[in-house]
Amino acid sequence: MSNLRFVKQEKSTSAVSSMKVEDCFSADYDIYKVSIFDTQYGPSNTDVASLRVRFINSSGSTIITLYEAMNMNMKADATKDEDKFQDGAYFYSPVNIGNYENAGGMMYIYNPFSSSCHTVMTGEGAGGYDVSSNRGRSSKCAGFCKHLSSVTGIELYSGNASNTFQATVTVHGLRVDS
Repeated sequence: MSNLRFVKQEKSTSAVSSMKVEDCFSADYDIYKVSIFDTQYGPSNTDVASLRVRFINSSGSTIITLYEAMNMNMKADATKDEDKFQDGAYFYSPVNIGNYENAGGMMYIYNPFSSSCHTVMTGEGAGGYDVSSNRGRSSKCAGFCKHLSSVTGIELYSGNASNTFQATVTVHGLRVDS
């Protein structure tokens, strides 16, 4: 029997610049797996849609400050990119959607519902753009939110609002048997 328990799924049915999955974290689990798949690039885009992540607190407000984050993009056509920051406005997501389409990734979210410890995120994914030039990407990311508040959802959004996307996001709780 699997230790993963289905919690919620959201799917964008048209090209969007942001997407929320609300009321998916609760006291039922301490660890959640968030899968992002079935992605499509917005039809009028000319660049990659590099997704960002923010948390939604129990009041329904998006937390837009105090993220500590790091990201590494490994590239098929060039040297890797590394970035990190403190007190930022988002986490990096592991998903870069380009005209390869069907990019995907997964994130693990630790202790989101607890208001007595920081919420931590780790992730990895793959995608790319410009198929003719072999510009595939894989990424690893991690970070934590310095707010001590109960987190009940996440928001995914494009780093550039004009670069739209479609995606399916599935949330599973990780049951730990004793």
